[in-house]
Amino acid sequence: MKQTKIGICGVHGAGKTTKVRELRDQYIDAGNSVYVVEEIARSCPLRLGTIKAQEWIWEHQMTAEKHAMSLDVDVIICDRTVMDNLM
Repeated sequence: MKQTKIGICGVHGAGKTTKVRELRDQYIDAGNSVYVVEEIARSCPLRLGTIKAQEWIWEHQMTAEKHAMSLDVDVIICDRTVMDNLM
C-alpha cells in the first residue's frame, strides 16, 4: 500500500488547521481515503512551554503518526508533525 503523508508546519495562527481541512476535503473529493492527525499540543495536560510538556507532545505525536501509517488510507495529513514540534 502506497500512502501519501503530508505534514503542515508553521507558527501559531498561520492557518495550518484551515489548510489541513481544505486539503482533506480536496483529497476526499478526488476519491481518496484520508486520515488527519490533529494537533497534539492542544490536548497536552501539562503546562505548555516546559520540557515535560514538550516530551509529552513528542511522544503522543509520534504515536499518532505511527498509528495513522498503520491504517489502510491513501493520504495522511498531520496538523503539525513531530519535526515541527522539534523546532
